Formats: sequence, C-alpha cells, structure tokens
Amino acid sequence: MRQGSIGTVDGHDSLILVGNPNVGKSMLFNRLTGSYVAVSNYPGTTVDLSKGNGHFDGRLWTVLDTPGTRSLFPESEEERVTLDVLLTTRFSCVVQVADAKNLRRGLLLTLQLTEMGFPLILALNMSDEARERGIHLDARKLAELLDITILQTTAITGEGVGGLRKAVPEARASHYCVRYEDRLEEAISQMEDLFPPETPGRRGLAVIALGAGEGFWEHLETVTGCGGIREEIGRIVARAGEYYARPIRSVLFEEKERQARALAEQVMSREKAPEVPALERFSRMTMRPLSGVPILLGVLFLVFLFVGQFGAGTLVDFVENTIFGSPTEMGEGISFSLFGHKLLKVPWAGLNWYFRWLVAQVFSWTLVRDMLVGPYGLISMGLTYAIAIVLPVMTTFILTFGFLEDSGYLPRLTILADRVFRMIGLTGKAVLPVLLGFGCGTMACLTTRILESRKERILATLLITLGVPCSAQLGVVMGMATRVSWWALVTVMLIVAAQVFIVGRAASHVIPGKRSAFLLEIPPLRLPRFGNIWVKTVSRVRWFLVEAVPLFLLGTLLLFVLDRTGALLVLERLARPLISDFLGLPIQSTAAFLLGFLRRDYGAAGLFDLANKGLMNPHQVIVSLVTITLFVPCVANFFIILKEYGTKIALLISGFVMVYAFLVGGVTHRVLGLFF
Repeated sequence: MRQGSIGTVDGHDSLILVGNPNVGKSMLFNRLTGSYVAVSNYPGTTVDLSKGNGHFDGRLWTVLDTPGTRSLFPESEEERVTLDVLLTTRFSCVVQVADAKNLRRGLLLTLQLTEMGFPLILALNMSDEARERGIHLDARKLAELLDITILQTTAITGEGVGGLRKAVPEARASHYCVRYEDRLEEAISQMEDLFPPETPGRRGLAVIALGAGEGFWEHLETVTGCGGIREEIGRIVARAGEYYARPIRSVLFEEKERQARALAEQVMSREKAPEVPALERFSRMTMRPLSGVPILLGVLFLVFLFVGQFGAGTLVDFVENTIFGSPTEMGEGISFSLFGHKLLKVPWAGLNWYFRWLVAQVFSWTLVRDMLVGPYGLISMGLTYAIAIVLPVMTTFILTFGFLEDSGYLPRLTILADRVFRMIGLTGKAVLPVLLGFGCGTMACLTTRILESRKERILATLLITLGVPCSAQLGVVMGMATRVSWWALVTVMLIVAAQVFIVGRAASHVIPGKRSAFLLEIPPLRLPRFGNIWVKTVSRVRWFLVEAVPLFLLGTLLLFVLDRTGALLVLERLARPLISDFLGLPIQSTAAFLLGFLRRDYGAAGLFDLANKGLMNPHQVIVSLVTITLFVPCVANFFIILKEYGTKIALLISGFVMVYAFLVGGVTHRVLGLFF
C-alpha cells in the first residue's frame, strides 16, 4: 500500500479532498489552488479527478479533488474511485468537506475516514447558510470529541479558507473509534491480523471488507500486497453473516448512523426557526409542478432573449458582417452613434478583406489562395464559421448555462423532469448527463456512467446522440430559428422533443434491463457569483477554440478538396433525391450535412450561412434545423460510444440516428407543406 501519513504527489506534499456530493468541495478546491484546473479521467473509468497546486505554510502542495461520494463502501463508480485514490496515492492529509447544514450526513463519512487512520481535517462548509437557518455548531467541542482539526468555511466567499491553509500541515489522525457488536468486532480483529502490521488503516480496511463484496477483496490483495486472503475474508464474512438476517453492511451503517446522530446532537443546536428566506421559498416553488413549470417557461424565455436574440442576432451580425466582413468588399466602416446621432465613423474593410489582400501578397498560386480565402477557404469559411457564427452564440449560451448551474437551479429541474423521464424508462438522474449534453455531447455520453444499469446508460446515450444539441449547435439553431420567428424555434424544439420521447418510449421496451431508483442531492439555491461564471465560461470557450476549431478547419479542407476534384458536384447529384426531393431543401445544403459528419454544430453553421444569404425560406429553415438537430453529433461522440459499448452498439446508435433524422425531416417537410 502506498498511502501514509507522509507522502508526495509529483514531488510535493499532497492533500486529498473528499466529501458528499453538492457540499462545495470543487469550489473549495478552486480556492485552494487559485484556479480551475483541467480534469482527467481516473484510469479505467470515466470519473473525473482534478489536480492542482496550492501553497500551505510556505510550501507547494498538490491538491487532488475526488468525486463526490456518500461513503467509502465501493458500490458506485464514484465511491470506488475515491477509495482507490485514498488507498493507492501517497498523501499527507485528507480534507473532508461537509455541509454544515447537514452535519449528521457528513459525519457518516467522517467516521469512516477516522477508521482508516488518515491525517484528517473536517471543513464544515456552507457555514453562512447554516447560520441563516438558525443552526449553531460548536466546532471546538466536535474537534475535541473526534480528536481532529475542524474548521468552519464558506468556500463561495473564501471565509475560513485562510485558516484551512494554516491547518493543513498540522493535520493528525483521529483516535476516535466506532465500536460495533461483539461478533462484528471479532470479525474485524481477525481481518486486521491478515494484513501486515505496517499496513496503515488496517481497522478501516477490515470494516470495509466486512461490508463490501468479493470484488473489493480481490482489490484488497493488490493494495496490501497480501496474496491469497480473499478466501479467508470470505470465510470470516460468512461466519459473521450467519447471525444477521440483513446484510452486514446495513448493520455497520446503522451503528455509524447512531453514533453520527449522537455526535451531531452534542454539538448542534437550533435557535428559533427564522422566517423562511424569500430565496428558499422560491427554491421550493421551482420543484412543484404547478409553480415550477411556469418558472421553467420564464427561464426559457429569458434564455431565448439573451442567446437567441442578443447572441445569435446582435453579436453574430456585428462579428460576421462588421468584424469579418466580405473577402471581396471593402465595407462601410464602423459607425458609433448616441441617441440616433452618428458621432464617429472608423474606416474598416473587415478581416476577411485584409486576409484576402495578405494572402494575395504572400502566395502566387491560385490553388493556395482559394484554399485559404476562396468559397471553401480555411479562413473565409472555416475560421469565419467558427469565430463569427458559432463562437458568439456559444459564448452567450455558456454564460447562461453557467448562471443556471451556479445558482443551483439545474438540479431542481431534474426533480421537475423525473416524472417525464420515467415515461421513457429513465429516472430524473438521467437529466444530469442530458443537461451536460447541452454543453458537450461527448462528455454527456461519458457521464451516463452515473446511471446504475446498462439499460439506462445505453438509452440515455441514444437520446443524447439523437436530440440533445451541444452549446455551439444550440446557439446556432436558436439564432437561425428566431430570425424567422419565435414560433419557428418553438416548432423545432417541440418536434425534436417529441422524437426524443417517441424513441425513448420505444427503446425502453426494446433494450433489456431494469430502471434503477432515483436519489439526488439538492444543493441550496443561491445568487450566482460573476467570478465563478466567468472562470467557467473562459475555460469552456478555451476548450472550444482548442478542440473544435481544428475540426472546423479540417471539415473546410475536406469540402475544398471535394470541390476542386469535382466530387462535391457528384455528391450533390447523388444526394438530390434525399436533400431536394425528400427534404425539400436547396441542394447547397448538401455541404452542410457533409460537415455535420465531423461536427453537427459546423453543419448547423453552414445552414445558418445559407439562411443569411436568403437561400432558404421559413419552411426550409424549420426542416433543416429539425434534421440537423437529430443528426449524428460528431466524430468524437461516435468514438466515445464505440469505447463505452463496442462496435455493434456504436454502429446501431449512429446508423439509426442518421436514418431517423432524415426520415423525420422528410415527414416534417410534408406536414408543413399541408399548412404553408
């Protein structure tokens, strides 16, 4: 085992953050490290770990942020990864982040950590919210009872973080010990004797082994270096289990629950309950169907105003027409006005005109010029689509999404949507990867692992692939539809939502397996902080520029090659029965759907450009948006499905989605033709 009271990660002293979900652990991580840090998957899983550096007592420390976990019993993916990190990483301190408003729940995890013998600090976070609710915690008394350092913090404001920095180097292991029934104590003692004397946390390992399954026993052999102990552990657990009608894990948890409750009662008191704050009353309203649905509609309308009208309208017009402009026209310059009176006009030709001039000066080959600034040029088309069309609408959407995320509204939406999701074989928990899909479909498919059954994971992946547009595409879709009318956007969204429901309902009966239970932690509703939203937005926009823009350029290069070789005309002729006759779209949109194979948002940007040029009427705009929204997301998404479920499932999902998208598009074209 490579853990211990003294250890390093990357040559530095290190600490590990653990805690229940939604206790502000990631926010505290950002406070300790000073910034958001790129995450990576734990080997063999899709569970994220974050790593950063922070200074404590004048020294550089490495900080590891583990996934939110309710216990150290390795049942869920998050619990297994958290325990594995604790068992296989050298570290100097564990900082547990707990919700000060729900002390008893946090102490359940604390008691497991004390059993492991880790140098431990307990950070009672969200202390400000506890005080607002009239909850008083005697942190000093609790520290004496548990024999560890305990601090009250508010990560969102930084309160108590300075004291935590000073306390980290002085962290110590607790001498508090949970005692169980005699039969269990005997079994724990027998298991402790199986491990080498120098193994840290032998008692904690024995308790976990007593309540965990055989899969953990095999892993325990590896981390302790004790081969052949699985059989003996199995015999000990079997003998102890003969005395109980319920699982031993339940017996262990009941005792921890009893002691956690006793500890909480000794140190927690509640003043006369204050009047429920207005924000709390509003929070409850968001989760009740009668009030929650109108609130949701109001939120969607505000999103439409900011993303659909301001982002996709005002910003795109300014960036595309004024900043980038046309490669062949000088432009009229930029005018600055006040109350309708023109104050100043700055000569400006547009970036594309300057790029065209520069390329003409540097390159004499017509082929190179056309490749860079021609109709399918890397700059005139690829860069313009990415920066002038997609980036403005994506940025406004990310800002909006960050606002909703930081406020705590999104988990409340999962409660509201649980009843609907149950109708398609999922639970409200599936809303979390679906919501993430509006940021990035690839990451959303990865996070379907939070769902317990394989059936739910495959079903959620299918629905995300089918009908959940990423932030870049959604922004383009909103911008393109709202240029027609508000009802065009509503029509597109209703058609797409109906298809998700129909396919989900049908697939839930076809895909074998059962639906799991729905349990979700609801964080408090709070006023978002601009700093948090800004950091998230910058991080996600940076990801778009690094990961997506190269694919835009690759797609443009592909179109350029197809155009120069005449293959694009051949493809357009071959696609005419599908694109023109069946979907009723202009044949030029063939290129947009070809680009959609690389990235669906790039294909949507191509349709946006066609609509801007007046090549599509409102009828065609709706048909094209329905089709591209239901179209295959991107190459990266396909490879993630391939990795998660194998070739057969990946081909089935992708093939079905592509055929179904064109089928629904064709039906939409004919139905709209009956009315318009």
